[in-house]
Amino acid sequence: MGQFLESARIALAALWANKLRSILTLVGVIVGVATIIAIVSLITGMNQYVAAEISTLGATTFMMDREGIIMSDEQWWERSRRPKIELQDANAIEQGCESCDMVGARSIARRNAKAGNKHIDDVWIMGATANFPDIVDFDVENGHYPTESDNEHRRAVAFIGYDIIDNLFPGVSHIGKTIRLGGRDYTVIGNGKRRGSTLGQSRDNYVVIPLSTFHKLSGERHSLDVFVKAAGFESMDDAQNEVRVIMRARHKLKYGQDDNFEIYTAGDIMTVWENFSRGAFVVMI
Repeated sequence: MGQFLESARIALAALWANKLRSILTLVGVIVGVATIIAIVSLITGMNQYVAAEISTLGATTFMMDREGIIMSDEQWWERSRRPKIELQDANAIEQGCESCDMVGARSIARRNAKAGNKHIDDVWIMGATANFPDIVDFDVENGHYPTESDNEHRRAVAFIGYDIIDNLFPGVSHIGKTIRLGGRDYTVIGNGKRRGSTLGQSRDNYVVIPLSTFHKLSGERHSLDVFVKAAGFESMDDAQNEVRVIMRARHKLKYGQDDNFEIYTAGDIMTVWENFSRGAFVVMI
C-alpha cells in the first residue's frame, strides 16, 4: 500500500510539474475517444437508415432498371448510355412472366411544391403505377393512393408525405386541397404514415402522382425503375430468369452479349452497403 501511494505521489508531482503537456495529452485522449464514438454512431445510423429503406422491399421483391448499383464514375457513364427502361417493358414483363405475381414501375424527379403563399423546395416527385403499395411496404394513413383509374385518365392527383403536410398545410385538413408542382395544380387525395428521418435525411419529403400524369409533367425521357414481386420466395430465381429473357428479347441482344439492364434484390443492395460501410469505418478510424 505504501509503495502504491508513493507511486501515485510521484505521478501527480510529475503531472503538476508539466501542466501544459498533461492538459494536451488529456485533450488528445478525449478527442480521440470522442472521434471513435462519433464514427461508430455515424456508421450505425447509416446502416439503420439503409436497412429501413431496403426492408420495404420484402424477401420476394426484386428490381430491374438501367443503371443498377453504381460503384464508380466509369460504371455510371457506361450505364447511363444504355436504352431506357420504358412502360412497355414493364407491361411485357407483367404479361410474359409466369413466376411473377405483380409488376409495378416508377419514375422520380425533384421539384418545388407550392400551396398558396407557402412552398417547400426539392421535393421527391414519384410517378408510380397503382399497384406500387402492394409491392413495397408503403402505408396509407388518410385518403387513398392513386388508383388504376387515375393512371388511365392521367388525373392530376397527389399522395403526399408529412413534410408536405407540415410545410404547406399546417393545422388544416389537406385532403382535397391543391398543391402546385412544375406549373400544374394537383388535388391531394391522401397521405402516407409519418416515417421520420435518419441522419437529418427526411423520409417524408415526397409526393406520389400517377405514372401517366408524371409523364405529362416531365415527359418520358426518364428511364423507369421496375419492381417485381415473385409468386413466392422459391420462385425468385425463376422470376428473375424470366424477366432477363423477356428484356433481352425486347432489347434484341444476341447470344454472348452482356445485359444492358440490371436485376438486383434487397439482399444485393445490403451486401454492397455493408462492404462499403466496413471499408469506410476502417478508413475513418
